[in-house]
Amino acid sequence: MNKQHIQLNQERNNLAMTREKLIRQQNENEMVKAEVDLLDEDSTIYKKVGPLLLKQEYGEVKGNVSKRLEFVTGQLEKLNSEIEKKDKGLVELKEEFAKQRDALIASAKAEMAANGE
Repeated sequence: MNKQHIQLNQERNNLAMTREKLIRQQNENEMVKAEVDLLDEDSTIYKKVGPLLLKQEYGEVKGNVSKRLEFVTGQLEKLNSEIEKKDKGLVELKEEFAKQRDALIASAKAEMAANGE
């Protein structure tokens, strides 16, 4: 049972780290969206790709940023659901451990009482 707890805890921690990464991506994309929203439709927009700056159309940029935000938001929702499942599993393991501990204590007390201690 301890191995299960350790494994579940590691999985949950890995999911939490991935969630933090996605939240950073979401924040970055929201900032880009806010900046793009401030521009006029005829503004010149450049995207940095490696050492190059590539010209892009306003509509293309706006659409790409919106799609990235939708994707990241969807991934975050899935991840949050997985984290909730792991948390629930951890709680269930702790409850099961507590039941087993209580049963062992009761058994030990009954044995001690039977032996006259």
